[in-house]
Amino acid sequence: MKTHLDLDSVYRRKPGKPVVVTPQTTDPMSPNNWAGKVWQGFVTTRFTASYDDGSWSVHGTAEWAPELPIEGATTGHIIHERNGVFARQKDVDDEHVPADGR
Repeated sequence: MKTHLDLDSVYRRKPGKPVVVTPQTTDPMSPNNWAGKVWQGFVTTRFTASYDDGSWSVHGTAEWAPELPIEGATTGHIIHERNGVFARQKDVDDEHVPADGR
């Protein structure tokens, strides 16, 4: 049976100050050569699924915003990142982060 699925996800920052990350190395191949800001985040997803013949359908909303890390995983994050040669440059948006973190 052919099925149709639609997902519409919206990611948002939680209010509050971000964690500021600075490069830990200048090695261009290192995954630690990045700078940026990391906010706690959450996602809301609306979904619909149906058989193409119309005999079955479902719809709903799911939200994901854990407060604490899960063993072996991390919480949701919204990240503004600069890497490689850009990691050491000043972020032009540094002064433009609204107080509510959005």
